[in-house]
Amino acid sequence: MSDVSLSGALRKAKQGFWGRLGDLLRPGRVLAEEDLARMEEALVTSDFGVETSMAVLEALDRSWRAGSVRTVEAAQGFLRQEVLRRLT
Repeated sequence: MSDVSLSGALRKAKQGFWGRLGDLLRPGRVLAEEDLARMEEALVTSDFGVETSMAVLEALDRSWRAGSVRTVEAAQGFLRQEVLRRLT
């Protein structure tokens, strides 16, 4: 896959995923277990693929339960890093 098409595909997946989360992404919001379920639905239905999505979500869930990801901003940063790590 060329750099241009990979870049376009990643942009499309990113917009689809973050766009599906709507009001969940309000800054300063504390992340709840229900939010993780919404993120799961949004990520699985995006173009990242089920296997990648589930691996990313399992890592997010572990970090949330351990207390290292508590806010929406922390979850966004975590998800960006995890998705990039798994796709590169």
